[in-house]
Amino acid sequence: MTFLEQGCLLRILIGENIQHKGKPLYEWLVVKARESGLAGAT
Repeated sequence: MTFLEQGCLLRILIGENIQHKGKPLYEWLVVKARESGLAGAT
């Protein structure tokens, strides 16, 4: 059985030392992505 879904890839490249409100920016971005319903954020 094959399932076909249309998707989109969003790739954001940032340095590990960039911060947002005292936390790493990448952590904030993952939280916001998950809150927005995006899947597969790492």
